[in-house]
Amino acid sequence: MNYLLLDKHQLINTTADIAGLFVSRGIGKHIDRKIDTWELLFVRNGELSMMEDNQVYTIKKYQTLLLEPQRQHVGAKEYAKDLVFYWLHFRLPKSKEKGGNHKFELRLPKLGNPARPEIIMELLHRYLDDQKSGRLKPLQATLLVSLILAEVADYEKLHTHVSQHQVLAEQIENYLVAHAHEPITTHIVAEALGYNPDYLGQVYKQEFGQTITDAIHHKRVAGAQQMLLNTSLNISEIAFECGFMNVGYFRKIFRRFIGITPGQYRRMHTRTFINLLGGSETTY
Repeated sequence: MNYLLLDKHQLINTTADIAGLFVSRGIGKHIDRKIDTWELLFVRNGELSMMEDNQVYTIKKYQTLLLEPQRQHVGAKEYAKDLVFYWLHFRLPKSKEKGGNHKFELRLPKLGNPARPEIIMELLHRYLDDQKSGRLKPLQATLLVSLILAEVADYEKLHTHVSQHQVLAEQIENYLVAHAHEPITTHIVAEALGYNPDYLGQVYKQEFGQTITDAIHHKRVAGAQQMLLNTSLNISEIAFECGFMNVGYFRKIFRRFIGITPGQYRRMHTRTFINLLGGSETTY
């Protein structure tokens, strides 16, 4: 299987199962087993090597692997000390699509490179937090799993023709990805690419649905989310590292995009459910 195709019936009738966050201590490897559920693995840090039947897969940081039910799963290598990965079990009903009438909603790659790993982590943290507190009801769990799978999905372009506007918009996006942590503005981006700022803003908004300024803020906030989860830097240090010169403004923008303050975000995610080698559980 290179891709798992899901139709609407399967997507809205997915049965969510348990999930967890594995933090390696640098010993052991994934157990040898067969299970009757699908399993999604998402590596937050390090690298995980898994074998399904006789096929070895290496999952790198921010990649996903979809393991099929009733297949032999085992670790191909010992766990590395820096390895951190999420796991999520779920069940799928049989597809109702028959013959040539294929109306699939999602195309899930076996080994995936999701475009927005920070969103997947946010959804998984929500799932784990609600699972631990007992607030995770079946409908809510199904909706969260569907959203997670939607982020993992590989969306094929419907049109192969690429316009000049699309090419320019991609150039802007690539520049923003590389420089969002720097003190940049729309005028700086326009000067770097050799275009009028107003024209550049129109092209970007037409293709991506937001202003260049909002895109810069979004990328900075996404970087801050990762640093809040994965570093011990304080809020002021994270604000500066992500391109904000004023910590008060950083808090304002973070709350606008995420709905809570950076401090609240960090505290909320310290309640997450973690698996350690040997099956013990703790919080961090």
